[in-house]
Amino acid sequence: MPFYADWTSERKQLVRRLWERGFTATQIAGRLDIEVTRNAIIGLVHRNRWGHGMLPKDKPRKPSPRKHATRPLPRQIPVLPEPRQPVPPEGLTFFDLREHHCRWPNSEQSPFVYCGQDKISNSSYCAAHHRQAHQR
Repeated sequence: MPFYADWTSERKQLVRRLWERGFTATQIAGRLDIEVTRNAIIGLVHRNRWGHGMLPKDKPRKPSPRKHATRPLPRQIPVLPEPRQPVPPEGLTFFDLREHHCRWPNSEQSPFVYCGQDKISNSSYCAAHHRQAHQR
């Protein structure tokens, strides 16, 4: 069963006075004549807009120092493209296909053979097979 604090005007005034003097929410909760949690104090402070965050209004926040030095990025080694070999007239097997090869199947029986010509951008096929695949 949840417990709700009985916030009388005297208790609210005491909380505000202590908050503005710089007491923490835990310290304020310990000084009240009723048992409340620090979260109850923080909730009261925020609902009444007495301060920002967990610090009283009068305390300006200091920027925190950098904790970690930035490391230089590792030097990237350029990846050289594979030299392109001419495609044999019968086509390429699945295991011979590379990223730039057309994936149009040239056979319907095992072992499957694919076109292998250079494909166009944003397609799995060369220009001729792309047109054939997307006829209207």
